Amino acid sequence: MPYYSSEKDIIDTQKFDYFDQGGCATIYRNGETLLKIYNKTCKRRHRINRSMFEKIKNSNIPNVVKLLDCYSSSEVSNPFKPVEAYTMELVKGKKIDLLEQKRDYLINVIDQLEETIDKLVELKLVPEDPTSHNIIFTENGATILDADQFLRFPILTRRFLYDLNKEKMIIFLNKTIDDTRKDEAVKHIFCGFNSSLSKDFSDFLEEETINETIQKKVLKSI
Repeated sequence: MPYYSSEKDIIDTQKFDYFDQGGCATIYRNGETLLKIYNKTCKRRHRINRSMFEKIKNSNIPNVVKLLDCYSSSEVSNPFKPVEAYTMELVKGKKIDLLEQKRDYLINVIDQLEETIDKLVELKLVPEDPTSHNIIFTENGATILDADQFLRFPILTRRFLYDLNKEKMIIFLNKTIDDTRKDEAVKHIFCGFNSSLSKDFSDFLEEETINETIQKKVLKSI
């Protein structure tokens, strides 16, 4: 099936090879470009809409996957028709185990996510699917992968938007911890009231790594 961009360009899907698959879409790769094609059964609410796609693409939100173009199976451009596929840049860098990284790396990641929050607050956006599958940690830092479930809240205050986004970032981190330490008790990062992500993480990290911190907290609770 041909897929047309907003400029009526056809993407050559034959140049892409299978890369990954989720509940709503299949992802293909061609060099440094990924192509995400939604399944026919994927509901509209689980797809990114065109206006949100363009907002994220043009805003260059720090540490959010770089979007390239969106496509539909119709040659006639229709802003109300749901996106059927889109392309994005492959995240570069070697994947790492977040729980084994030293304090300097972790502080850098938290600083990156603070920068992400600041931009999301400015745009009045909040990511609504903060799972461990939707964020990747590499030697270069953190990247939020799935732009499909970002929501816009135009009437919320900056403080409220900051708190919402901070909570989502902490969920990203805690879900990553959960999925890595499936067989052990886990002490999570606590989302403090009227505080920053940096402070909440600093209050959590008592040792050099997340693993060492959790082990210490578990021993204290016995």
